[in-house]
Amino acid sequence: MKRMLLLIVALWCAPLDAQSVKLAWDSVAAPTTCTTTPLTYNLYRSTTSGGASTLVNQLQIVTAPTDAAPYVDASVQAGMTYYYTVTAKCGASESARSNEVSATVPSSNLLPPLAAPVGLTLSCSADGKTMTARWNALLGAVDYWPRAQYTDDRSFIAAANKDGGNPSTSIAFAVVPAREVEFWVHGFNALNQAADPTYPSGVGFLS
Repeated sequence: MKRMLLLIVALWCAPLDAQSVKLAWDSVAAPTTCTTTPLTYNLYRSTTSGGASTLVNQLQIVTAPTDAAPYVDASVQAGMTYYYTVTAKCGASESARSNEVSATVPSSNLLPPLAAPVGLTLSCSADGKTMTARWNALLGAVDYWPRAQYTDDRSFIAAANKDGGNPSTSIAFAVVPAREVEFWVHGFNALNQAADPTYPSGVGFLS
């Protein structure tokens, strides 16, 4: 098959669960000699590094997947390690293979359970308008979902309620002075499984 001088870089993959692997790679621009638009991509998979590989996608992939919208290989088996490469195609011409990446599929949809976050503390600013929560990093956690509410009416504090995208171990949020605040945090592992939270309490007040 005729080869084009197109090279895909930054191919990456990660296990999504015990039934699938997610992948993404950089898109490539078509050379001026390519009259077929858009380019398509072939994804190859092997069970050995550098070994003979088979085409994963039966229909050519038209758009390069991204972190936000990855390509999902749902034909994997739990407990197996897979090695992937990808090529770009223009008609009958195909590029060289990309870098090789690997993913080990979990043996089940469960990772070792997370313990509850510990070391939770609450502190309040001198004017009683800002509360800061801190907790110890949790082994196996890749994200934290904090929660806070006032104890008198159980109303949630929007600024302290984060559903994902919060990998740090602290958060500061505005509060109403002299109202008691209850705060807790969930730790999540790579499979989006949560640990049971713990519940410290603190009071924001005017000094």
